[in-house]
Amino acid sequence: MSLAGSRFILRCLHCQARYFPDQISYYCPTCELDGSLDVEYDYEAIGQCSIEEAGSAKTFDMWRYQSLLPTSSALAPNLHTGGSPL
Repeated sequence: MSLAGSRFILRCLHCQARYFPDQISYYCPTCELDGSLDVEYDYEAIGQCSIEEAGSAKTFDMWRYQSLLPTSSALAPNLHTGGSPL
């Protein structure tokens, strides 16, 4: 399966089937609850984006790297997660 513009795909750890993120939600539809998903990144595509470009958001939290994370910004909580001085 080609990533074709996507920076990551989801792979079932049980049957090794691959899915685009918008195809499935929490587990492999074939293996059901036994089919935990792992994220496979396209490091070549991610390498085209510099860390400075990815981290150019105004807030200093983990969501400044949203373009590199395997999640939608619509699912992001309205909290400042990460970026703690601790």
